Amino acid sequence: MSTLKGMLFSQFANEGLNDLVEEMRSKYKPKKGRRFNHNNITYEISRPILKENCIEFEISSKIPQDELAGTQDMKT
Repeated sequence: MSTLKGMLFSQFANEGLNDLVEEMRSKYKPKKGRRFNHNNITYEISRPILKENCIEFEISSKIPQDELAGTQDMKT
């Protein structure tokens, strides 16, 4: 069971991260959910969790296949 301190910290961190996501979505091209697009790359910021007195979240990106160098280009 979480402590009051942990619940308040988690709520505050969640609100801060949500504000950051909204800022990024307004600054760049918004996508579905917690995603935004910048320079043809889609970024997603996960919801934060409180784990062992630390806040954890993930930032992931998706690069379109045509932007990646082919295997032939990588060998040279």
